[in-house]
Amino acid sequence: MNRLLIAIAITGMTIPALAIPTAGGEGEAEGGEHFPPEWNPTDARKSTPKSEIVNGRLAEENEFPEVVHLSVNGAGSCTGTVIDPAGYWVLTAAHCMDETTPQDGIVVSVGQSVINPVQQARSIRWIRNDNWDDNDIASQGKDIAVIELAEPLDVFPMALNDQPMGSSWLDLRVTITGFGITASNKNDGGTKRVAETEIVAIGDLNFPDQGNLADQFLNYNGNQSTCQGDSGGPTIANVGDGYVQIGITSWGGVPCGSSERGKIRVDKYIGWLRARGVPFTTTSGSPPSFVCSRRLDDGQEDSTSIGIVPFEVRCQVDYANREELTEVVWQWGDGNTTTGLDVSHTYDRPGNFSVSMCAGGDRDGNEWNHCVERNGLITSCDIPEAGFEITPVEGLTWEIRNLTNVQTYGCLTNLAWEVYDGSGNLVDEYGGWEPEITFPEPGEYRIVQNIGGFAGTDAAEAVVDVKRRAGSCSSATAPLGLSGFGLLLLVGLVRRRQN
Repeated sequence: MNRLLIAIAITGMTIPALAIPTAGGEGEAEGGEHFPPEWNPTDARKSTPKSEIVNGRLAEENEFPEVVHLSVNGAGSCTGTVIDPAGYWVLTAAHCMDETTPQDGIVVSVGQSVINPVQQARSIRWIRNDNWDDNDIASQGKDIAVIELAEPLDVFPMALNDQPMGSSWLDLRVTITGFGITASNKNDGGTKRVAETEIVAIGDLNFPDQGNLADQFLNYNGNQSTCQGDSGGPTIANVGDGYVQIGITSWGGVPCGSSERGKIRVDKYIGWLRARGVPFTTTSGSPPSFVCSRRLDDGQEDSTSIGIVPFEVRCQVDYANREELTEVVWQWGDGNTTTGLDVSHTYDRPGNFSVSMCAGGDRDGNEWNHCVERNGLITSCDIPEAGFEITPVEGLTWEIRNLTNVQTYGCLTNLAWEVYDGSGNLVDEYGGWEPEITFPEPGEYRIVQNIGGFAGTDAAEAVVDVKRRAGSCSSATAPLGLSGFGLLLLVGLVRRRQN
């Protein structure tokens, strides 16, 4: 069960109490520091407000793919991290579920938004810390749980920190991420966001009647923080060849961003995870990615992924520990597949193509799989094909229907229209995709369409006999050359040249 975290002021510090839902399951409690008179712990556990990182940014595509959204019992919203190299186990906070949550009542979603997930899997069981008690704030430092899934998620596992956190960790800039709301009075959760903050206190956080919070650390920078729905999400530190999870989002004052936020120390629960047979890794790392371009040789990158048919593109895996990789499969978006770490592929037709790379590896004796897809990465261009129709509208005004093929986006770079009179003199120029042309007087005119693209240029022209007419003509356009409205001639594709 997610919770609206309310802080009680004690000896100058803010210590969280249990969840207190307000009207609609969102917002902050009146006054921000005290329980409202009508608060009922039982009712509080029935409502799980959806909750985003405060003053953070949207996560980039494929950023922290192991950070996942939890839909708890069809209503609650939390965050978690995939820690099992095989993709079956998720780490989260104990308060994200309670005794009423079915063992198969949690749906885990991979992706940047819960609305359009890349992959989903349902739980088959969850395990909470035995010392966690929803009704006992003295158990505050025990807020940890794991979820086992019915099927694996294809993401690189989040490594866990097993090094004791001491004073040297103070003021460390860390990354927080989750699917929560952006402020206490909003209901805009469900999208992964990222922010940075500092560690301000570690361990030995003892307060009267509140229990020992030695298993926690606090973070706060006065601006960016976690909020409801970020519960269970990771606090991440960059170390070695990548990053490790050092904390689990647990609690914080209301409104979000107003005070410290409590994080469960992962290093304190390495033994707890091992005792329950949960597979995980403590080796820092970042998930494999890839780079594609027209040229990748001798370490020199040309990051351009646009070319002319036939277009050869080269791709390579970007991963610090390439020796871990056991298999890499590439899908090129045109129906072809290649395997290997450093590969090439030739596109024999124009189009915009997505490229996906699925890598498998062995880390610390555990197999893992991770897939990355980049939508529309490749732009394969051919010489553009110019063409248009022109029909009269009213008086001396005619309209153009552009027939240029634009099925491949990013290949066409410029477009211009020129109008010549019967003597060959340039009388006007137009821009735009389908301009209306107003001729200066009746007579014979030649309209030229010039288009340029990445692969070359093309042109088309038409000669029209312009007569002064009242009223508008039918909107149905006839192909150029069929003279229904004084149309004399179409010379299509009069010149084509490749740069």
